[in-house]
Amino acid sequence: MKETVDDEADTFFSGLETKMPRQKDDLTQSEHTGELNKSFRPGTFLRDVEADIRRRYGDASPKLSTHLRTRLVQFWFGADRAIHYEVWIHERLAQIEIGLHFESRVRRNRELYRRFDGELLSIQAVLGDSIWLEEWERGWSRIYETQLLWPLDSARVITTSDRLAEMIATFQPILDG
Repeated sequence: MKETVDDEADTFFSGLETKMPRQKDDLTQSEHTGELNKSFRPGTFLRDVEADIRRRYGDASPKLSTHLRTRLVQFWFGADRAIHYEVWIHERLAQIEIGLHFESRVRRNRELYRRFDGELLSIQAVLGDSIWLEEWERGWSRIYETQLLWPLDSARVITTSDRLAEMIATFQPILDG
């Protein structure tokens, strides 16, 4: 009887797809279509997200600016770089953070926090309850979501850019208001 239970368990578990993050040196990831696609290094992934967002908002007014770093890329409209959208790769946590950061003066950050807090339920009605608003370090605040890190491939570039574009469409009128 034990052999039968073990055999059934092996059959059951062999059919499950693992959601664990891959190792850094693993060069392929399974896409939603089941096809294999070359996995990107974080810098390449972020560079492609930056290019896609620039393509989408190239004619925006005020002008879109970007800043690419090793594990994050920032986007902002106009002159105030301290208030920016961000895609941040947290490899240690195996997560990507996508959101809007308020990294200005404490008073300005609190004002924006209160403004977004007053709209949080309507924001979550549009974007889902994965959206969080929190005060953060150094008097900063952010409204964001986290997603599982892997896969970092061309399909994920598009879904990440799509999600950031949804956030921009939802957050920017509140930010400008």
